[in-house]
Amino acid sequence: KNPTRSRLSACLSTEFESPVDSEGGSQKAGLIVGASLIAEGEALGHGEWIDREALAQVVELGNSDEKGVKVRFTHPSMSSDGLASYLGRAKELRLSEDGTKVLGDVHFSPVSRKRDDRGGYVLDLAEEDPAAFGMSIVFDPDRESSEAFSEEHSENGGFGSPDEANQKNLPHIRLSALHGADFVDSPAAN
Repeated sequence: KNPTRSRLSACLSTEFESPVDSEGGSQKAGLIVGASLIAEGEALGHGEWIDREALAQVVELGNSDEKGVKVRFTHPSMSSDGLASYLGRAKELRLSEDGTKVLGDVHFSPVSRKRDDRGGYVLDLAEEDPAAFGMSIVFDPDRESSEAFSEEHSENGGFGSPDEANQKNLPHIRLSALHGADFVDSPAAN
């Protein structure tokens, strides 16, 4: 069975009855409980595979900073550093009940509710149409670990993924650092 990307649950986990609270969170500026940061399966457009070990790394790295993981409104571009896109922090990262997603609670900053109220926009969209967007992590790959994993699972010069859902035998990602999780229109791995 090949894991598929359900746009309906791309932003919000179905494990929570009322995941959006526009006045909740650690700073009372908004909260999304159980937002999906990344899911098992192909990282679309990247030619890489997200397995359960990669998900566990996201949880471990994300929980290593007590402030949480920085969350922004879209990824910065080559000509933009993303300063005005800060929304808040994802905290309490954990695996979903079925182990196929990393969930976190997004605590919005009061700063995100000023200026053009990007925080309010994301909270409204999460409530009204969660299938319209999702989250995408920003990380540094651990290329050595990925290559070692590929070598360990290679025969006759070709990589054979031990994950039967990875029918394309895409290389498995490994992370060395987690920098953020951004809300985007079309996430590659969520």
